Amino acid sequence: MLEILPWTGEDFDEVFELLDTRSRAAFGVSEQQPAYLRQDLDVPGTDSWVAREHGRVAGYASLQEDQEASIAAVEPQVGDALLEAVEERARERGFARVAITAVPQDEPLYTLAQRHGFERDREI
Repeated sequence: MLEILPWTGEDFDEVFELLDTRSRAAFGVSEQQPAYLRQDLDVPGTDSWVAREHGRVAGYASLQEDQEASIAAVEPQVGDALLEAVEERARERGFARVAITAVPQDEPLYTLAQRHGFERDREI
């Protein structure tokens, strides 16, 4: 059973490993640093979630005050559930939009954004 829970820093190592693995798969290297992930816990105005399935971390998402979301998931349906949580919280916060920075190399995030009708703002 999939659960989407507010992230309090529990399972830090599992979440970091998920993000690091995703980055390596997309780009061949990872610039993930534990300090960057800790910022999600420490920066005021950032909401974070963890997806748990069968007792394991299956995904992670955050929504920052600047309306930028970050999502990493092991399966598409987990990404869909996390995006739903992000969008619900964005509405509660009165955000007019949610932005996701996605590149084709990060196929899971890129296809998540496409599936949910995100529009390309610009290429960088």
